[in-house]
Amino acid sequence: MVGKARFVMAKHAHSKVIVITKSYPISKNRKKKPYLHQLGAASIGIEMGVSVVIGYFLGSWIDGKADSKPWFTMGCLLLGVAAGFFSLYKHARRTLAELKSDASEESNESHSQGNGNE
Repeated sequence: MVGKARFVMAKHAHSKVIVITKSYPISKNRKKKPYLHQLGAASIGIEMGVSVVIGYFLGSWIDGKADSKPWFTMGCLLLGVAAGFFSLYKHARRTLAELKSDASEESNESHSQGNGNE
């Protein structure tokens, strides 16, 4: 195994902290530059916040022009939230695909090493 990454999720429940950890294999490429993967994970929160803020201000601007407060603000705000969650979904799928490919590469390497020893 090349290495392991630990993903930690914390949830606050009435001042109690529940921590769930799970280990996944790390590929050789990610082991060389782990900060790039961490920057990708950190960008999720930024993308979520920016999409909500853009939705709010776009809706407010349209409401000012159309004199229809608060309908466009609420609609664009919900679209911003949906865009943020869609970005989260895309990032999660990309990360899971990377983890699966890393695991399959690792299993292929172990099978090729096992065949060479026999």
